[in-house]
Amino acid sequence: MSYLIRRGTTYYFNLRLPLWVNPGRASIRISLQTSHRRTATFWASSLAWQIDLALAANPQLSTGSLRALCLKWRAELTQVPVHYSGIAQSSTAAPVGPTKASISIKQLVTLYLRDGASTGLWRESSKREVIRSLDLMIELIGSSHLGILSREDARKIKEQLFLCPRYFALKPEFAGKTITEVIHSGASYERITPTTVQNVLRRISAFWNWCVTEGYLASNPMQGMKVPKSPVKEARLSLSQADITTLLDPTALFKEKNKYPWRMWVPLLARYTGARLEELCQLTVADIEVEQGIMCIRIDNASTNQQLKNDSSRRHVPLHPKILALGFMEHVEVQRSKGCSRVFPELIAVRGKLGHSVSKWFSRYKNRMGIKDRRKTFHSFRHTFI
Repeated sequence: MSYLIRRGTTYYFNLRLPLWVNPGRASIRISLQTSHRRTATFWASSLAWQIDLALAANPQLSTGSLRALCLKWRAELTQVPVHYSGIAQSSTAAPVGPTKASISIKQLVTLYLRDGASTGLWRESSKREVIRSLDLMIELIGSSHLGILSREDARKIKEQLFLCPRYFALKPEFAGKTITEVIHSGASYERITPTTVQNVLRRISAFWNWCVTEGYLASNPMQGMKVPKSPVKEARLSLSQADITTLLDPTALFKEKNKYPWRMWVPLLARYTGARLEELCQLTVADIEVEQGIMCIRIDNASTNQQLKNDSSRRHVPLHPKILALGFMEHVEVQRSKGCSRVFPELIAVRGKLGHSVSKWFSRYKNRMGIKDRRKTFHSFRHTFI
């Protein structure tokens, strides 16, 4: 247990406070005055749980106040429930600390998200996915207490996930309805894929693993739960020279540019830089710069709302003469003169992704241009470049 240590034969409660409570990351350490590991484990869990609830109720509590509360709570800890430790005790003794029915799933989710935010566990887009997955879990089984959570509840989550509608938050026909209402409506709709189900289960299971680590639960009810393998997903294909000629036809692209400039520039940049869709969509005018005498785009996360897939994604990519000859720098200067910080200010993030609209448009565009192979997507530009 991360907040239980031993010195000699005596166990101590040792909790390192999150940064948002104490920037110096101070710890609260008090003796549990016991050499019995199961007793110490239960008492440490109880103290950690009570600190979480105290901070949830009053985030401004100081380290000194928390320590004083811990000493008070420690003095009150005299019993360990039989179902927890196996230690004999009076059958009338009241359980102390975080028993299974003492805290709701919704409260635990709040603590988990706060813990993740304080430690920088997730990127912003990942955090949104985690929140959606946990909100979905609560809707499917309710904000029940830990005491009634079982393996059967985990199976219920898995079974109902397969019945969930795809793009639920974006479809107008689902407006004003809950996912549960849609599932039981008997309506016909496109369901989420097995891959999505697996990703949601993974995020939910990570939450329960945290509950186990923090002492709120003895075991993860979703441990080992997997989604049956679907047929092997067809890999994205590279584009042939004929495909590239068709997709980057100047007449077609200039026509698309008349509506939104990004419809011309984003495919061209993808073809000549090999950059990912989101990397291109989040470019700022400051990211277009001269490096060693060569005009480049800078792939970085230096500006607000910019993200990188990983640290090695940070790089400079030279701009091909073709891009410059077509007037890309003129487009950048127009945005700069308008006071726009982004190269493509028309793009609006959907679920944290600026490339959402581009991806949808490109799918329609390539079909209109006669390229109907589903394995050829926008990301195929990157495959082709590599």
